Amino acid sequence: MNYPSEYYSGVPYEECILPRDLIDAFIDRVSSIDLEKYIGKIQKIKSNVKP
Repeated sequence: MNYPSEYYSGVPYEECILPRDLIDAFIDRVSSIDLEKYIGKIQKIKSNVKP
């Protein structure tokens, strides 16, 4: 991945809280989630809840 020289304006990467490899792993994991699957589950749960 390409990274800007800073994650936050004025704060160099070395001073950020999370290491780059941890951020990459998080992005990889989150990007593989099938949101349509979870949206369907949430809609099904909502339809079974009585007001």
